[in-house]
Parts: sequence; C-alpha cells; structure tokens
Amino acid sequence: MKPTPVIALLLSLAALAIAIIRRDISAPPESPASDSVLRAEVEDLRQRLAALEALGRPAGLEETEAPLIEKRIEELSSQQRDIAELALSIDSLGVIETQERELVNAYNILVDEKRPAWERAKQARLLKRYGQFDQGAVDSMWKLFSDPKKPHDQAAALLALKGLVNQEHRDDVLTVLNLEVENGFENGRLRYYGIEALESLARDAEVRDWLIFIAQNDPEPKIAGRAAKMVGLPPPAGAIKRR
Repeated sequence: MKPTPVIALLLSLAALAIAIIRRDISAPPESPASDSVLRAEVEDLRQRLAALEALGRPAGLEETEAPLIEKRIEELSSQQRDIAELALSIDSLGVIETQERELVNAYNILVDEKRPAWERAKQARLLKRYGQFDQGAVDSMWKLFSDPKKPHDQAAALLALKGLVNQEHRDDVLTVLNLEVENGFENGRLRYYGIEALESLARDAEVRDWLIFIAQNDPEPKIAGRAAKMVGLPPPAGAIKRR
C-alpha cells in the first residue's frame, strides 16, 4: 500500500531535517548558492505540507508530529543562515572569489588556440589542482598535440597531459616519440614530457619497451633517468634523481 501524500511529504521533511542535523559540524561550509537552493526546497516543502493539511489530516497521524517537523524545519533554516553568514565572514577579503576568477582565466587561456602553446599548457597545473581540468581541457590539448603549428607544440601538449594518455591515444604518442628518436634525439622536451604523459601506461608492453630503450640510449641523462625510474631500472650515470 502506497503512503498517503501527507505522510510521504512528512517523511521527506523528516529525512531532510535529520540529514542536516547529523551532518558533521566540522565539514566546510556550503556555498551561498547551495544554501539558497536548500532553503527554497524547505520553503516549497512547507507550503506543500500546509496545502495538504488544509485538505484534512489522515487518520492515525499523531497530532504532535507536524509541529515537531515544523520545529526541525525552522532549526534547519536557522542553521543554513548561520552557515551562509559564516561563509561570508570567512571570505570577507574575497579570497574565494579571486581564486574562482583565476581558475576561469586559466581555463580560458588553456583552450584559446590563439595563445602560445606553452602559455596554454602551463595552466593545466592550476586547473588539475582544483579539479577543473575537465574533458574540454583534455580535448583542447589533444588537438594541440594532433595539429601542431610549431616544433614544440606537441611537447607543450604532453606537459599538460601528464599521466592522462590512455590506450586510445597510445599509438599516436608512440609514433611521434619514435619519429623523434629516428630524427636523432633532437627535442629533449618532447621526449621528457612524453615519458611523463605515458606514466599511466607504464605497464603496457609497447610503452615499456620504448621506455627501456630511452633509459638505455637517450643521450640526456635526465631523460634517461626518468625513463629508467618508470620501468624500475637503475639510473644511468649522470642522471639526476627525482625526489
């Protein structure tokens, strides 16, 4: 048997109130936007409850339940107001707002194809730190890698794609890196950032074979050492150990 609309609504209100009351007090304050959404939801539930109660209370519903839920709703609303005020006081200097602007600016630079490749790629570090390096950013860097305008564009793209190369793009990256080796180890940045970009595929047989070759043959000790570390080989003479 399905619950009556009033009972279902009361259960929703109770669940909402209890969830908030049980929330860890030490959790970081929610944003003002989420507070307003939650307050709007509470207000909507209150109005719906009032409308249903006007139609009559179902038999068996305790007279004390509705006032208790109303009290909890008021407590919830008060808590949300306190959280909103606390958030404003914490960011009284506009630190959060400034950071948001920096992230938006960094993202816009990264996807702007008119900007220099290295300027775009260097934004990836900040965006990754705050979880803003999304699929759009990844696609933008793959486009830079696949359609380079200058010799170092692909190296810049691989810098941004560190650890993000998957099976789909493995062959494309290995083709470029093998061509670099065939051309006489001309672009150290491309090889180094290529190694780091392939980190997630270090156990792949083809990737591992290439890394071993670089570890044993790259003329630059730093690059050879980076490849050696990824496959568990001892660093070559002169290689700088990474901490």
